[in-house]
Amino acid sequence: MKQPNLKYSCLIAVLYFGMNANAQTTPRDTVVKEQKIEEVVMIGYGTAKKRDLTGSIAKVNGGEVADKPASNPLNSLQGKVAGLSIVNSGQPGSQADVRIRGTVTINGVNPIYIVDGAFANNIDFVNPADIESMEVLKDPSSLAIFGSRAANGAIIITTKRGKSGRTSISLNSSIGVKSFDNRPDLIDASGFKTLYNEDLANQGLAPYNFAPFTANTNWINEIAKKGGIINQNNITISNGNDKNRMSFSFGYQTEDGSIKNEKYDRMTYKFNDDLKISSSVRAGFGLTGSYANLPQNRSFGSALNATPVVSPINMTPGDYYGLFNSLPQQLGAAQIGNPLAVVEGMKNTQINKDVQFNPNAYLEFDFFKHFTFRSNYFVNYRNGFGRGYTPVFNIYIPETNTVAPYSGNLLTGVSQFENRDMSFQQNQFFTLHP
Repeated sequence: MKQPNLKYSCLIAVLYFGMNANAQTTPRDTVVKEQKIEEVVMIGYGTAKKRDLTGSIAKVNGGEVADKPASNPLNSLQGKVAGLSIVNSGQPGSQADVRIRGTVTINGVNPIYIVDGAFANNIDFVNPADIESMEVLKDPSSLAIFGSRAANGAIIITTKRGKSGRTSISLNSSIGVKSFDNRPDLIDASGFKTLYNEDLANQGLAPYNFAPFTANTNWINEIAKKGGIINQNNITISNGNDKNRMSFSFGYQTEDGSIKNEKYDRMTYKFNDDLKISSSVRAGFGLTGSYANLPQNRSFGSALNATPVVSPINMTPGDYYGLFNSLPQQLGAAQIGNPLAVVEGMKNTQINKDVQFNPNAYLEFDFFKHFTFRSNYFVNYRNGFGRGYTPVFNIYIPETNTVAPYSGNLLTGVSQFENRDMSFQQNQFFTLHP
């Protein structure tokens, strides 16, 4: 049996060397430091050279992730890894549906994420500009070390750290425009009237009186936002020498949704400090987190089903001028409300925020010449909270020339929620060196 090349690959029980091939400063891993990052990939709790791998592992460099206008790094993996399916709803700040080699479990389909050694259910707190590399583990041999949590696969994220011998400051900013292409073709008012009356005739009923309704409305165009903006700004500062390596990054992103009044903005931050206390003792501390204002997301569902014969707003001069129109009572007004009334009449009625705070620390020391002990500690804290209210406003009913409360709401409703999640993780490793 071929013996593993321990000069380049670590024991499978060691996670630290997989975090960053350039992270160490001890003499014995000088050879690893000189290797190109493309030649080393994560395998469970360690690293290995690509040519020594027998399992299915795909690697994506951080540069291919950072240059995409996406708030979640997962969205930048679309089309880059064979067997990896990523479906995004398009709503700003939403979680992508990620599947590795299809659906393999009944409950839950997303893989597990490991960010610098810490397990996470999502990586929306990670700034794409901070990523050094991403490894996608697909086969059972690579996933066995993670147990049942990796039944759907695993994605390992390695973030950037400070490097010895230089101080660097980088600033990048990008701006883009979103477009809503390939919109569904909806029938116009004339075609709708013809089809509806034909259906009534097939049932032996008299034609519907469309006299009060003379509009021709495309509801998708009414609620869709034109020219949404995506803006990303990142700054990274790093410094290092033989004794201490530090890096700090801050990112701010805003993104408009595809529907009016949808807006997502997020701040991310990352700090880590690696300290060489002596020739045999090393320690470090890190902090990663984010603060996000979540959008009040809407749906195109009602716009697809609303009848086109009604104008969104009553333009008839009189006491009810400017009110939102109700849909025809016989044509589903009870089931489908005026889509624009939901988007405009209920805008800014909900405030949702998401806060994540993930500190970590480690201590590592060498002993007995060929042994290293490393102790890692991680804390994952997430708090989602929000509050909102249901406004009361009237809509105009063209058939009766009257008004009624929208959705029958006679009183304002107030709501508030808060979800907290906190987990602790620790890893203790012994490493035998040749």
